[in-house]
Amino acid sequence: MHLSTGHYLSIVFSLCIILIISFYARVKVKVSSDFTVGGHNAGILIVTGMFIGTFVGGSCSIGTAQLAFVYGLSAWWFTLGLGVSSLLLALFFAKPIHNTKLETVPQFLSSVYGKKTGLVSVVIMCTSLFITLVPQIISAAALFSTITGMLPVYGAALAVSMTACFIFFGGFWGAGMSGLYKTILLYGALVIGGILAFLWAGGWSGLRNSFPQFPWFSLFGRGIWKDLSGGISLLIGIITSQTTMQALSAATNEKTARLGALFAAFLIPPLG
Repeated sequence: MHLSTGHYLSIVFSLCIILIISFYARVKVKVSSDFTVGGHNAGILIVTGMFIGTFVGGSCSIGTAQLAFVYGLSAWWFTLGLGVSSLLLALFFAKPIHNTKLETVPQFLSSVYGKKTGLVSVVIMCTSLFITLVPQIISAAALFSTITGMLPVYGAALAVSMTACFIFFGGFWGAGMSGLYKTILLYGALVIGGILAFLWAGGWSGLRNSFPQFPWFSLFGRGIWKDLSGGISLLIGIITSQTTMQALSAATNEKTARLGALFAAFLIPPLG
């Protein structure tokens, strides 16, 4: 892929902004609770940014685009599932999770079922988080190798290094602030790119002529049970995730927690 100087400058500029945000966020970190849950002082936008910044990654953009090209609308289940999960959190779970004031899922399980359950949940949660990171790193490695020509292993190392930097310096605040910036970039890029792609494809009629009705224009293009199970697994995974516990607990009050999840519920599905 041939990129102009302007492309490279915009890439470097975007990455530098994320690092600057992370460095800025560290001034808000005074004690451990500031690092993990923002000192329980996060506003609506930060809670929303935490949701979007964590849940909407390479698998939501690059991975979804690849799946959409192969199967069509059924690729929407990933971001649709994220949106439905966030909506359920806003309606039913934001208040009780926020009121616990706990920072982690193992803390919650320990308080209900005992310390042994908490220890087991730590192992399971850490394992699941590592597995969740894999598709994000693969997407980032593919992106870096495509636009720069570097080997995928170097692209993966760069992605991991940058992620570690903004988490290390800013913690919750860094993730929330960079999530807001990421939302602006994603919406800008996908809205402009989506409109251009739609027009260049010849509009709705052009798409219908280029792709058959099934599977591209069905939400169940991969099979009803496979697509439904994907949506349900996302539903369960997001509601019980560590990120959800931290984001909702970090909110200044119940209303903030609920509105932060609600904003995420409306912002995430259109990205798909």
